[in-house]
Amino acid sequence: MVLQNFEELTCHSKVTTQFRRVESVIDMNPSVGGDITLKTECTLSFKKDDMISRYLPLQKEVSLQVDLVRKYCYRLCEEFTRAKTIAFLENLEKDFACKNLKYISRDEKKAYTVDCLEMYFLFLETEEYITSQNVKNLANVFKQMDLLNLHDEFTDLQDKISKKEAARCLCTPKYNVDRTPHEFYRSSSSKEAEELSETEENSVESIADVYDINPKCPGLLLIINNEYFHTESRKEYQNKLAKTDFKLENRNGSQADKTRLEETFRRLGFDIVSEDNLIHVEMLKVLLRTVKKFQHSCLVVAILSHGDQGIVYGANSVSLEITEIQRIVCDKGLSGKPKVLLLQACQGSDCQKINGDDWYQTDSPKKYTPPRTTDLLTFRATISGYSAVRHVVHGTWFIQNFCKAIEEYPNDHIQEICTKVIAEVSRKTWGEKCMVPLMETTFTKRLYLKMI
Repeated sequence: MVLQNFEELTCHSKVTTQFRRVESVIDMNPSVGGDITLKTECTLSFKKDDMISRYLPLQKEVSLQVDLVRKYCYRLCEEFTRAKTIAFLENLEKDFACKNLKYISRDEKKAYTVDCLEMYFLFLETEEYITSQNVKNLANVFKQMDLLNLHDEFTDLQDKISKKEAARCLCTPKYNVDRTPHEFYRSSSSKEAEELSETEENSVESIADVYDINPKCPGLLLIINNEYFHTESRKEYQNKLAKTDFKLENRNGSQADKTRLEETFRRLGFDIVSEDNLIHVEMLKVLLRTVKKFQHSCLVVAILSHGDQGIVYGANSVSLEITEIQRIVCDKGLSGKPKVLLLQACQGSDCQKINGDDWYQTDSPKKYTPPRTTDLLTFRATISGYSAVRHVVHGTWFIQNFCKAIEEYPNDHIQEICTKVIAEVSRKTWGEKCMVPLMETTFTKRLYLKMI
């Protein structure tokens, strides 16, 4: 089901959401608990304990890898009963009406169920009803529901956010243009100087939370655009050919994605390298050469091709493991630098359903293991097991909306941008089919891409 897969993605705590279903089954039949947990871990390619220890989804006091507001919202999804969820959504809709805001339409509600509260929170974030700096609206809704404990909890959260934001805004001292910092301190009262000094000390933590991007060489974009395909004839590669009785179709419309990426990242000041129709060996060589010569602040690699679960295909229809690409991109020479991997390729042959026309096609013809590296964000056009939709003239939903979001939200960091892309793409339909992108990240800081 699309909604089940979508639920696994939202609120950045997608991992434990799947186990919530498993645990509900275990509660009803404890004797099968071990088998279900084991099967689920095998299917999703991770261990529950490992993910909980990494993301700490239910510990609101800790927010290292997950946005604090999303963590609070995720806890609501975990703790709300069905009755409380229904009451919450009813009050939410009333609050939208009072504020003259556009709520979910009647047609859109068909894709939103009470059991998938995470989707509603994703909608609220997309509409900026809640943000990483503002949860006042939620606090007011809880007050209207007489949920005073939650009202107080989210009010305290807002106070905490406001104090942090105030400190961040004071990170850079506002000196007079005709005086040096030393002169400013000397002319200030001792109390002013002491407060400013304390602010500068606190700002170190905020600055340390953001990747350092040199405006003179902000980044490099490498595009590997495989649009035309043939079938490799060499015997040593036969076992890695696409599992299909037919030749992989040409990816009409891919040129539109390539052009869009070039235009967008050129506006970001990135240097751009584009390669077309590379066989799998050439793809590896280009990646290795790019990493070896890399001298920028940030690396973005966009691979536009056919794919399947955990793999992408070269122009010769030979598969290449995504984990191998991630391993190359995470070379020790790029340690500490942000790396973004954009994968416009199917991760299976099924389409997520919500009948089609000839203007849309899919990019489909191992089990995936998350990278054990830091500072890498992998953004996939679709979740494992499903196809990615591509318009034969205008390009893909994924790439087109990603570039659009970068241009429309210049003050957002890349993870916020990816969240907006997930929300926007997941709303699109092609007949009864839809698509949900997937973001996986081991970023240790925030990455901002600024237009020049």
